[in-house]
Amino acid sequence: MKIEKLCSTSARLREIMKARGLRQTDIMRLAEPFSRYYGIPLNRANMSMYVSGKSEPAQDKLFLLACALNVSEAWLMGLDVPADRAPQAQKIADSVVCLMQLDQGTQILLADVMKNPQARARLLSYAEALRAKVPQGGEEA
Repeated sequence: MKIEKLCSTSARLREIMKARGLRQTDIMRLAEPFSRYYGIPLNRANMSMYVSGKSEPAQDKLFLLACALNVSEAWLMGLDVPADRAPQAQKIADSVVCLMQLDQGTQILLADVMKNPQARARLLSYAEALRAKVPQGGEEA
């Protein structure tokens, strides 16, 4: 099966910005929890270069943007594939956002817990339940 590249990351970013009414600063805000969690810096200069097409994001920044925008990395790269992100991948991404709202000490403890597969599964389940309780605005229901 041959997958063809039809456009660029720049074109996909502009497309999603127009469709969702986002600005570059909005994308950076959406990416911020992932940036902190994964230790991948993303700044205004990066965003400007990616949107203008002056440079393509490296794999780590592409991953960060895909998580923030809830799209697949391949689609964001401009490939002719569905934009939908794998449900399990987005579930983990959503859990990261919830976990990043915790204090730093708790985050450090949780990072250690994530090394154990059974504990990780329980933690992600807890984060999903927590996310279900908290509306998008961040206030508890």
